[in-house]
This record gives sequence, C-alpha cells and structure tokens, in this order.
Amino acid sequence: MAYITLNRKKLQQNYQFLDNLFKSRNIEWGVVSKMLCGNEIYLKEIIALGTMEIHDSRISNIQKIKRLNPGIQTVYIKPPAKRSISRIVRYADVSFNTEIRTIEWLSEEAIKQGKIPRSSSWLKWGSQEGVLGEELLDFIKER
Repeated sequence: MAYITLNRKKLQQNYQFLDNLFKSRNIEWGVVSKMLCGNEIYLKEIIALGTMEIHDSRISNIQKIKRLNPGIQTVYIKPPAKRSISRIVRYADVSFNTEIRTIEWLSEEAIKQGKIPRSSSWLKWGSQEGVLGEELLDFIKER
C-alpha cells in the first residue's frame, strides 16, 4: 500500500521557496491537494503554511477544506457531473470547465444560491483536459 510521510520542515521550505518565487513575479498560485485524499492532518498542515488557495478534484475534499478554513479560496479542478453542480457551487469558489453547457448549469445554480459564478477555462495541452486550440475562438463566442 502506498503512503506519504509528513516532513513539516521540508514542506515549509518547499512552500516558502515557491511562494517567494511566484510572488517575486506577481504570480498568484494555489496548492493542489488531491493526493492528500481529504486527510485533515495534511490539510491542516497546508493551511497552516498560509495557503490562500487550494485546488482539488473531489468536492468532499473541498467541503473539508471549507470547514477547516472558510476563508481559503477553493478551486474544483475536474469536469463536474451534472448531479454535482449544486455542491460545487456551494463549496467551490471557482471551477475549471471546458464545456459551455456545464458553465451554464453552474451559472444557473449560482443564481439560485445567490452567488456570483466563477469559472475558468484552459487550452488543451498534449493529452490533458482542455479546450482545443483550434476551437478556442468558437468556445469564446459561445460564452
């Protein structure tokens, strides 16, 4: 069985290195926590570093993050199923999406919940999820 070992000192050093590097270039960034599987011990460690934004692919993990610190910006990074839309809007501050219909569902639900929907889209790079470059202009026109 796979496991990870928490080395607080190395975690803090790595976090500080990245934070300083990105801030020196005026780059906002966030921690992707999906490999932590919602483990509250590890999430608390990440939050204690001063993290302002956490990304995850499971809404249950984002829910835990919000429970631990409601002030952290959470980002849902997986194409959502329609049945998950309500929970995504409730717990995720931002979601990454590549389908116009999904963005519409999120917007409709956000209005129902009295929230302003925030969605990001990205270009496809290699085999990764995203909007194909040649489809980008059509995608933007649909929005």
